[in-house]
Amino acid sequence: MSTTSPNGLLACSTVLPALGLIVVGLRFYARSSRKANFSFDDWAQVPALVLFIGMAICAMIGVANHAFGYPTPPGPPTITAPSTILCEKLIFAIQILQILALALIKIAALFFYRRIFCSQRPSLLNSIIWSLITLTTTWAIAFIAFYASACGSHPEAAWQGNIPFVQYCLITLRFEEAYAITDFSLDFLVLVVPLPSIWSLHTSIGRKIGITGVFMLALVGFGASIARLVTFVKIASGSVGKSAVDIQTQDTQAVWFSMLETGLALIALNLPSLWGLISHFSLKSILRSVGSLLSVRSHASGNNSRCYAGLEDPPHVGGSSKAASQNIELIPPGGRAKFTTAATRDLQSNGSIDSYRAGTKLEQGINVQRSGSGFIAAHVLDILLEHGHSVVTTVRSQEKAQKIKDAHSSTPKDKLDFVIVEDIAKEGAFDEAVQSDPPFEAVIHTASPFHFNVTDTKKDLLDPAIIGTTGILKAIKKNAPTVKRVVITSSFASIIDGTKGNRPGYVYSEKDWNPITEEEAVQSPANGYRASKTLAEKAAWEFLEKQKPNFTLSTMCPPLVLGPIVHYLNSLDALNTSNQRIRDMIVGKSKEEIPPTGVFLWTDVRDVALAHVKAIELPEAANKRFFITTGYFSNKEIVEIVREAYPDLELKLPSKDTKGGDYPDGIYKYDNSRAVEVLGLEFRPLKESIVDTVKSLQAVGA
Repeated sequence: MSTTSPNGLLACSTVLPALGLIVVGLRFYARSSRKANFSFDDWAQVPALVLFIGMAICAMIGVANHAFGYPTPPGPPTITAPSTILCEKLIFAIQILQILALALIKIAALFFYRRIFCSQRPSLLNSIIWSLITLTTTWAIAFIAFYASACGSHPEAAWQGNIPFVQYCLITLRFEEAYAITDFSLDFLVLVVPLPSIWSLHTSIGRKIGITGVFMLALVGFGASIARLVTFVKIASGSVGKSAVDIQTQDTQAVWFSMLETGLALIALNLPSLWGLISHFSLKSILRSVGSLLSVRSHASGNNSRCYAGLEDPPHVGGSSKAASQNIELIPPGGRAKFTTAATRDLQSNGSIDSYRAGTKLEQGINVQRSGSGFIAAHVLDILLEHGHSVVTTVRSQEKAQKIKDAHSSTPKDKLDFVIVEDIAKEGAFDEAVQSDPPFEAVIHTASPFHFNVTDTKKDLLDPAIIGTTGILKAIKKNAPTVKRVVITSSFASIIDGTKGNRPGYVYSEKDWNPITEEEAVQSPANGYRASKTLAEKAAWEFLEKQKPNFTLSTMCPPLVLGPIVHYLNSLDALNTSNQRIRDMIVGKSKEEIPPTGVFLWTDVRDVALAHVKAIELPEAANKRFFITTGYFSNKEIVEIVREAYPDLELKLPSKDTKGGDYPDGIYKYDNSRAVEVLGLEFRPLKESIVDTVKSLQAVGA
């Protein structure tokens, strides 16, 4: 395709705007379908697209009137042909439109990087991005001002021919060359900004190359920028051959490259936001592989993938469960290459509570303390170790410590160690546990029981949850001044208002709080559990507000947590409460009737554990609640998944006609967008979780 022919310019002026309109529309569709909040980098696409369409309209007008794509008509040098006058008018308009469009595209890209890579805290990358935003804005204003004032009080001289131009206007070729060079330079700076963050990922070279490739989609527009730069340099130096004296031919070529550069830049900027949509087609497996490069599983010192998920319509009776769809959008910001973490969790095993603490040490790379043989805790430990953290755990007894050692027999002592804390509700229980040399930098506290086998609600549920939570916070403030981040496991129980029933149409999110009181807590074990999670989390936020410690706080609020067990069980009776429903199904206890589902939201234990770890790795997770939920489920769906995946269990399962375990007529909605946007969670589907859970239960005798 010729860069100086009418057909070549028409192709650029029709195909590229059409593609731009499609990708911008799909970007907004992808974001709105996931109920993600639109950001500046989203809205900036609209005026950029409008400006680009304006450029295309000017180009097509030029072709229609033989101003572009055709040689300059012959004639005396003192008389300018009408087509040439129109050519110069259109060039003037296209230059102004392009400067504005390219500035918006560059600034949108920088805001996109800032949204993904930068927390609200000051950082070098944040400063660099703001500097480039300022530089780009200044660049646009400067060149628009030049073009608008080049001919002083006679702007029409720019297109009235050589004599008026020489008489009233500044010589613009060198400025146009400068414009092309600075545009190219800004493109280069915008492209390289994310590279250090990508290559600081603690992952394989192949994965880094893959992620870099996603960011380098804009290279196609960058190539057009280089071509346009070369063209302008040749024009300015008078070395473009015959076209140097043919104004319309030379301007046609300049417009062609301008259209190509602007269109490709606009398209490339929007493509990363469309992975989630594209992945629904036949390329799903390939794009999921790309997504895995960007996912939280490719850990870094605070680097992580970014996804979007949103509100999901409740399922109908008999409908299939859904999981929030996601739209992967590259990687959020990096924290420090080395930091410390301390995580604490109490684990419920056969009604007993084990304290669980994890922490990292500052000087020897990454060291994390944590303990326990419990459900969520065991997965947290695995992910912490996978992410390179050294782990110190708090346990109630040496016997518990030995079980964890046996489960991680190949892990050396400098990567996994233990501290015994017999009773987390005891005053000063964590004072010694949070002290370390080198010191800790972060704490994950998952210490709160989830069971209904209680005789004294206050003693068995409220005190361990509330006193254990405030106790660890007091201990950190008093004895561990180096701790910067604290993560606490809360629950959807602290969000949902049980007195409102299923609340059809209501959207639950982090903004909601369960209004339950301590007086209501003693009315039943279920109330006691809900109150324990609510009051413990409120106590943590109150501590942060009143005591103003050196550390930040993040709380995780998952609903029912399902998934494979990896911790030691004395028997299946000691199974965590949430998985007991699956155990009962596969051993025949639910054969006559499927029990009520209860809470209709769920999440996988591995995703919950990952959320805890990412909350200590990502600075933008600081001082936030996170509603960690995959989506809807029902006990009836679990039965059908098990029936399909494990046909040998058919005789123990409820029949297809067995009543119970289905959805109600109406149910609340949910908004998990913060967890997906900030932590980059990519939730597992229900089928995968149930199949893996049954397999793990069979391994211990189910």
